[in-house]
Amino acid sequence: MAYGILRIKPITQGGIGHIGAEEDRRSGNQRNGDIDPDRSHLNMGAYRLENQTLYAVWKNRCAELGVSPTRKGQICMEQAVVTASPAFFRELGWDKEAAKNWHVQDIPADIIRYFEQAAKWLGGYLGEQNIISITIHLDEETPHMHVDYVPVAAAGKRRKDVYARDTDGRILRDGKGHAVRAKDEEGHVIYEYVDAPVRLNRSDFWQERGGRQSYRQMQDAFYQAVSKAWGLERGEIATGRQHIEQERHKARTAAKQVKALQAARDMLAYGNLQLAERMVAHERSQERPR
Repeated sequence: MAYGILRIKPITQGGIGHIGAEEDRRSGNQRNGDIDPDRSHLNMGAYRLENQTLYAVWKNRCAELGVSPTRKGQICMEQAVVTASPAFFRELGWDKEAAKNWHVQDIPADIIRYFEQAAKWLGGYLGEQNIISITIHLDEETPHMHVDYVPVAAAGKRRKDVYARDTDGRILRDGKGHAVRAKDEEGHVIYEYVDAPVRLNRSDFWQERGGRQSYRQMQDAFYQAVSKAWGLERGEIATGRQHIEQERHKARTAAKQVKALQAARDMLAYGNLQLAERMVAHERSQERPR
């Protein structure tokens, strides 16, 4: 049984350059041990000129759309990864050993069509104007496609949280210090809707596509529009909220590790080798699988 696969990866502004270098297979930037350089000549890209970096394209598209990051560590780009079970590609004619001697025209046509159909669907679902790069990799274990896009929310009404306040107008907090949400007489959470311009905002972007159920709804739609047509199954997934929290955890963990490595580098500059080693070991020990 083969499955169609679609995943979403959030990326901060600081990570865009690394993602682009990995997609482009630029020398000195490859940390992926699965890459087989004998098949890298088969990789294909779209939306970007050969000499354009992903960061430059992202920056230009943000300027065209009139948006920019509003805080440090913000998710400024997302990457949709499309692939399928290895058996599916083998049925379409994929042979990773034989592919070492292929030219681009030797790639089975159905593999290209699968990715083309997925890319066309993603353009409609995510917004064609938001997509900045498409890359198909055939030099790893399983063929897959990266679709990079800017999560831009359209102008319009934006839902804003409302918090309970005391008689002096101060926000009420629970025993853990969390702000208490305001509720109506029937116990329903109260929201305020305000006018908002076009903005770079991942939460609002997915709110427009189903809110807490956005990830599940996207998977349902992808299955109906792409996977089902190719005889692929749809696997079980976590709820949209669980997916978002997992990805946020990964982003926070990566950011902490970067800070630790930067601090360790500074320590090394002053010759404090033992302290630097302890700092790096401590940060790595804090990571927990999710």
